[in-house]
Amino acid sequence: MQNTIRGIMRAPYLFDFIIMTYVHNNFAFAKQSAATVLPVSYSTDGYHILFSLHCDANTTVTVKVLGSSQEEAPDFSAAASAANDWGYVAYRDLASADLVAGATGTTVNNTTIHKLFEVESNVLTHVAFELTTVSGDGVVIKGVIKGE
Repeated sequence: MQNTIRGIMRAPYLFDFIIMTYVHNNFAFAKQSAATVLPVSYSTDGYHILFSLHCDANTTVTVKVLGSSQEEAPDFSAAASAANDWGYVAYRDLASADLVAGATGTTVNNTTIHKLFEVESNVLTHVAFELTTVSGDGVVIKGVIKGE
């Protein structure tokens, strides 16, 4: 009987060393001071999407993550439909391990914030960040997408 590991055949009890190549796609958006949708382009497999959110003390903003698993990039600024398939995606606050509901997002209200989050991204092919109710000094979003 043979076992399959990531498409590599091996005999039982034989140890293989598999060298993994990791792809990193970094992204960073300039400071945003108005409501907008910020799409992120990437093409890797086995995604880990981490992002940081930075706001100054007099900033108000709500940040939501949008995702899609369709092949072509959707128009995140247009309504979701069968032909323009996207939805809000949950993500985790890495400091508290709390799950942030996708449709709710993270709201910052006149507070300095520097936080890390991880997007629940198992089968996503496209991601965007939706910023609403932006006022004050604005918000900066940076991140990395890691895949195999």
